Amino acid sequence: MTNVPGPRRLVAAAAFLDGTGMRRPAGEPISLRRVIADMVAEYARRNGPADPRGEGLDGAAGG
Repeated sequence: MTNVPGPRRLVAAAAFLDGTGMRRPAGEPISLRRVIADMVAEYARRNGPADPRGEGLDGAAGG
């Protein structure tokens, strides 16, 4: 991630992680804690299948 100063400023400026905002388009309340947890889960889901030790060296997947 190279372009994240805006989101980092928003997180740093938040008084606490359990404050809520409105989720669009449903208009349901959502906490900053939930947003961050969802982002971490999505990042892990997208990078989980990668095996940097094996695939990066010999191109073979799995171990």
